[in-house]
Amino acid sequence: MAPQCQALTLSDAKRCSEIGTQSNNLFCAYHAKQCHGILENTTQLIGQKFVILRALERLERRTAEVLYESQKWFKWVRQCQDDEEAQRAKEKEQVKKEAALFQRHWKEVEARLRRLRQKEDAKRQDEFLEMAYQERMSQEDEDT
Repeated sequence: MAPQCQALTLSDAKRCSEIGTQSNNLFCAYHAKQCHGILENTTQLIGQKFVILRALERLERRTAEVLYESQKWFKWVRQCQDDEEAQRAKEKEQVKKEAALFQRHWKEVEARLRRLRQKEDAKRQDEFLEMAYQERMSQEDEDT
């Protein structure tokens, strides 16, 4: 009995129906070429393994550096934002103090203006009364 090809089809996992003539009568010519291609590809990949591992090590090291720099950057940005926020709070407090000082000053000015108006009103009233008194006196002098 002729040896049958040992290769399995991917779609239904059945054995190949061809006679095994290649690779110690394990595979037919078609599957032997496929195996040879897989072997060549595997050998090439094994050869590239060291290069890829070195590249991954460099990538890992660079990623760590970038993350460290990024972390430092974020700390610096956070510090700047905190400083700006503190400065804004300080300015806000200063504005409140200045507003309170202005209000107090304005109240003092209004009180002073009110006193001056009262003095002027009192002075005008006194002048009016004095004038009325003088008229009255002059009328009495005329009557007498």
